[in-house]
Amino acid sequence: IIKALRTWCKTLGGSVIVALLQPTPEVVEQFDDILMVNEGHMVYHGPRTDILEYFEERGFVCPPRVDPADFLIEVTSGRGRQYANGKVPTKDLPVSSEDFNNLFCQSSIYKKTHEAIGKGFNEHQFENAEDFQKAKSVANLARSKQTSEFGLAFVPSTLLLLNRQKLIWLRDPPLLWGKLFEALIVGLVLGMIYFNVSSTYYLRMIFFSIALFQRQAWQQITISFQLRGVFYKQRPRNFFRTMSYAIAETVVQIPVNLSVAFILGTFFYFMSGLTRTFEKYIVFFLVLVCFQHAIGAYMTMLSSLSPSITVGQALAGISVSFFLLFSGNIILADLIPNYWIWMYWFNPLAWALRSNMLSEFSSDRYTPAQSTKFLDSFSISQGTEYVWFGIGILVAYYLFFTTLNGLALHFIRYEKYKGVSVKAMTDNAAPEEDNVYVEVRTPGAGDVVQAKARGAGLPFTPSNLCIKDLEYYTYDFRPERKYNFMAGLLVIWVVLQVAIYLTFKFVSHLKR
Repeated sequence: IIKALRTWCKTLGGSVIVALLQPTPEVVEQFDDILMVNEGHMVYHGPRTDILEYFEERGFVCPPRVDPADFLIEVTSGRGRQYANGKVPTKDLPVSSEDFNNLFCQSSIYKKTHEAIGKGFNEHQFENAEDFQKAKSVANLARSKQTSEFGLAFVPSTLLLLNRQKLIWLRDPPLLWGKLFEALIVGLVLGMIYFNVSSTYYLRMIFFSIALFQRQAWQQITISFQLRGVFYKQRPRNFFRTMSYAIAETVVQIPVNLSVAFILGTFFYFMSGLTRTFEKYIVFFLVLVCFQHAIGAYMTMLSSLSPSITVGQALAGISVSFFLLFSGNIILADLIPNYWIWMYWFNPLAWALRSNMLSEFSSDRYTPAQSTKFLDSFSISQGTEYVWFGIGILVAYYLFFTTLNGLALHFIRYEKYKGVSVKAMTDNAAPEEDNVYVEVRTPGAGDVVQAKARGAGLPFTPSNLCIKDLEYYTYDFRPERKYNFMAGLLVIWVVLQVAIYLTFKFVSHLKR
C-alpha cells in the first residue's frame, strides 16, 4: 500500500500524509519526511535521511543490528540511555517528550522549515490554479488559528455542522420512515376514536393529540446520548463551537417535526370534527409544531445534563408524569392546589392545550354563551389573546431549552478525556537515587545486586513457578460428593491405550 502511494506521489505530484504506529524499516524507507509526535509534543519533523544523524548529535546512536524505528521509539519514550554515545553527559540527556520538543525547536532543521514557510509561495510554484487556491486556504486557516481557537467563523461552522447532522439523520432511514409511519397510524387511530365527537370531549381529545408528541420527543434522549460521545472527543480539540453544535442539533430536526406534525395533525383534525376552517387549522398545526420543538429541546437538554442514559430516561419519565398531571386535563386548573399551581403555568403542555382550546371555541360555530359555558367547564377563563401568547411562550421555551442545552454541553462533561500525562516524566523533585530498582536474587543465581537508573526499563521481580501433584476435583449435584477429575482422566487414558493396542494386535492377526 505504501509503495502504491509513493508511486502515485512521484507520478502525479501529490502529497500523502500517513499515520503509522511502530512501522517496519521497509515501510519507513518509503517516506521522504517524518513527523514524530509523542504525548502531544513534536519530537522531530524533517527529512528521513537526516533523522539518525539528528539524534546522534543529541547524544544517541543507533547500533548496527537495531531496527531504526525501534531505536527512535525507545529513545523518545525515555528509555534511550542504553543508546548514549557519550557526546552528551548522561545527566543532560533528554528524557521527556517536552525535552525532545525543546531540543528540536532549537535545531537547524526547525529553523530551515520556518524560513521556508516565512518566504511564502506564489502561483508559479504550483502546477495549476486549483492547487494554489487550496494552499492559500490552508495558509489562511493557519493564520486564523493565531487569532481564534477555531478554524472557521461562527456561521460557516454552524452550516458545516448542520450539514453533518443532516447526513446523520439521512443515514438512518428506518428512524425517519418509522416516525412518518407512526404519525400516519396514530393520526388515523385518533381520528377514528374521536370521529365527530361531541364538544364536551374536546378537552381530552385535544389533550391526547398534543401529549403524544412527548413520547416522540422522548426518543431524542437516546439519539443525543449516541452523539454526545463524539462531541466530547471533538469539542476539546476546537473542531467547532458548542453553540454551533447545539443549534445544528436542534435545527436539523425541524423538517422531520414539520412532517410528523402535518401528517398526524391533518388526519386527526379533519376526522375529529373540529372547526373546518383554514385559519383554525393553521393555529392548531402551529401549536403542535411549537410544542413539538419545545418538548424536543427539553428532552435534548435532559440528555446533556444527565451522566448516563439511565438517569436521562428517569428524568424524562418524571418530567412527563408531571406534565401530564398538571396539564389542566387530569386535574382541572381550578382544582390544582395553590402550592402546585406554579407547575401548571410552567407546563408547556398546559400552554399548548389552552391555546388550542381557546382557538377552537372562539370560532363562529359557537355562540358567545356556548363558548363561555364550555370553557368554564374546562376551567379555562383566559381570553383569546392567550392563543398567540401561548404560542410565544412555547417558542420562548424552545429557545430557552436550546440555550441551556448548549451551556450544559459546554460546562458539564461526564466523560473526561483520558490521555497520557507527562507529569511523572517531568517531575524532577525526586532525587536521582530514588529512580532506581533492584534485581532480586533468583534461584540458582549469585547474590548479585544491580542498580539501574531511570530510562533503563520497568522494575520487575523474576520468579519461577513449579506445579506438583496437580489434581482437579469436580462435584455432582450433591456438594458433599466430589470426584478427582485428573484421576478419572488417567483411567480413561489407560483404557484407550489398551484398546488401541488390542485393536492393532487383532488387525495384524487378521492380515496373517
